[in-house]
Amino acid sequence: MAFAELERRGLRHLCCGHQHTPICCLKEGGRIVNRRIRYEGGLLASDTVALDRPAILRVGACMGPHPEFAVTDFERFSFLRL
Repeated sequence: MAFAELERRGLRHLCCGHQHTPICCLKEGGRIVNRRIRYEGGLLASDTVALDRPAILRVGACMGPHPEFAVTDFERFSFLRL
């Protein structure tokens, strides 16, 4: 339903913040795929998603001393965790 609304409005991506569980859902053809977020790195762990297809991204998980942030250049979306 969310992807249909994005398409109806002529949009490709939706990002929501401050949720308890980060998610990344991508529309591939006629199906919706839940892409697992895999944080890699040391002090600043990250995972980057190419925005080459419709996507719904949820960031900002309440992780106690390890808050989440995100950054995008509208070609890529990066989940960041301290």
